[in-house]
Amino acid sequence: DTPAREWTRASVADRQVSAFSACCHLFMPFYRQASTRAFQERDGRGALAYDLAYTDVERAFRSWEVQSEGRPFIIAGHSQGALHGLRLLKNAISGTPLAERLVAAYLPGIGMPIGALPEDIGPCLTPTQTRCIASWNAFTPQADVSVWAKRSVDDYAVAGRDPTLLCTNPITFNAQRPNARATKGKGMLPVAIKGQPHAGKVAKPASAQCHDGVLRVTPRANVPATSLPNGSLHMQEIALFW
Repeated sequence: DTPAREWTRASVADRQVSAFSACCHLFMPFYRQASTRAFQERDGRGALAYDLAYTDVERAFRSWEVQSEGRPFIIAGHSQGALHGLRLLKNAISGTPLAERLVAAYLPGIGMPIGALPEDIGPCLTPTQTRCIASWNAFTPQADVSVWAKRSVDDYAVAGRDPTLLCTNPITFNAQRPNARATKGKGMLPVAIKGQPHAGKVAKPASAQCHDGVLRVTPRANVPATSLPNGSLHMQEIALFW
């Protein structure tokens, strides 16, 4: 589907992958994604759709590995991409020499229990730590996250391991500094709107606080960050901290 492919390229490349353009060569594989229906329905077929999508992701990674020439690398994925990224870490990177080359994995957009992380690739706790995972889920301060949090634990927790949801503050990247004022934010790149010119970067867009595994975000007045009906800022989880 050419229009959908081009919109994906423009949207994802411009507002997500571009966050890494100053540091890295960028690889953005297309893959056959599971639909929203696969996430909403719980009859087992959704899991099969995710399995199929993941096979494309791992093949893309193996293709990159062949041409990587031993370079260090970053894994980045949002939402469904974060789920596939975590699975890739477990299946293809953890316990192998590739783990030593992992700078970090940026995987926001799913509720990720700490106990679900590989034992040799833990949470990012300081700004200079490597071989670690950073993840966050942005909600407004007033949002009721109880249903979302329970489902995240039910879906992704590993029996006998820590079910606490991982929250990395993407302004501080420091577990000892879970709160950050808007003045510390380097800038937001507003979400692209199809058919409209790109908006410029917004300075100091929002304050952010990790609390009980959730990133509570307060955008400043007039910042273009509209929440979903449940108070989720899912669509801006990279853009707000670009």
